Amino acid sequence: MSLIPQQLHFSVEEYRARLLRTQAEMQRSGLDALLLHQPENIAWLGGFWHDGFFAYHSLIIPADGEPILIERALEDPVAQELSWVDDRRGYFDGEDAEALAAAAVSEVTAVGGRIGVELDSAFLPVTRYRRLAELLPGRELLGHGDIVEELRQIKSAQEIAYIRTAGQIASAAVAAGLQTAQPGATELDVAAAVAQAQADHGHDSFFGGLGGTICSGWRTIQLHGQQTGRTLAPGDRIRLELPGIHRQYWAKQMRSTMLGRPDDGLLRAHEILRIAQDSAIAAMAPGVPAAHIAELCRRPVLDAGLTDRYENRVGYGLGLQFHPTSGDFALDIDHRTNRKLEAGMVFHMLLFAAGAAISETVVVTDNGCEVLTIGDRSLPRIG
Repeated sequence: MSLIPQQLHFSVEEYRARLLRTQAEMQRSGLDALLLHQPENIAWLGGFWHDGFFAYHSLIIPADGEPILIERALEDPVAQELSWVDDRRGYFDGEDAEALAAAAVSEVTAVGGRIGVELDSAFLPVTRYRRLAELLPGRELLGHGDIVEELRQIKSAQEIAYIRTAGQIASAAVAAGLQTAQPGATELDVAAAVAQAQADHGHDSFFGGLGGTICSGWRTIQLHGQQTGRTLAPGDRIRLELPGIHRQYWAKQMRSTMLGRPDDGLLRAHEILRIAQDSAIAAMAPGVPAAHIAELCRRPVLDAGLTDRYENRVGYGLGLQFHPTSGDFALDIDHRTNRKLEAGMVFHMLLFAAGAAISETVVVTDNGCEVLTIGDRSLPRIG
């Protein structure tokens, strides 16, 4: 009898419902199995997640029947706690993990079988793909990893509850960062306050550090610059883009301002971005084209002359994420996006131009849109 208590993040019924939906999509695509390597997909279907995906792990989904988890044997205590999958097959360091996975795939498929894999996953490099193909003669490896990613776009009530908690964490982190960002403090002082606020409010993943951006002065032009020992001074601009993470579900919030009295240019830019984003969020609802939401964001920015071009996404999917990925970029909102919004989609809505930046995490509801982060949207005044 295991001494490790099982603490699933979702009910077995929810995991089984995900499995059945996946297998239904596999049948429509003519697949005999899925061989998954992307951590988000393994976690969403199998419940298994940790900071050890540098070693080989995979989840095998047969066309019918139970999933099989291939894991590093040393990580099985994590699986005992978090995963509902009973068929777990471990390998020890130095053993052939790919051969173990291929043997399991061979058990659930016949020669001539069609195996779906995530061809764009960083966890399935070319050398690993070729090795698996060699170990599975007579079977075809096909790029169908998007089956699970597409199913993950529509969040369940429990997933949204986790993201709502993450939104509260992100908002607390931003508030703590702005409060600490005073002349004489360093970016690292701000980072320390942010980390404490995250932990105090239930942030339960520091795998990638803070998971966000803290930059000041000239460094605010760095989209993903990391905090340094730079000392803040009056007149500095500062930008914070910070996450909350709860059960590996992410929310984000971004704010920018100036230490001391903000200049007229920053005040004007912030108000243009805020009003445009407010308008776009108010228009978000099931059936609305994503490209229309993008135009509501970018057109005021262009018309006001804040920038000559605005080709950036104005929103992207959020949910179950693992570093180094911090968003679901298969679900973008930009003026080229050819899809409509659906209830249960969660987005990080962001705008930045002319030194100003603002963002919120939102969920599309049956009747409109709910903002999951909190806080004053006027330009913060600090210093």
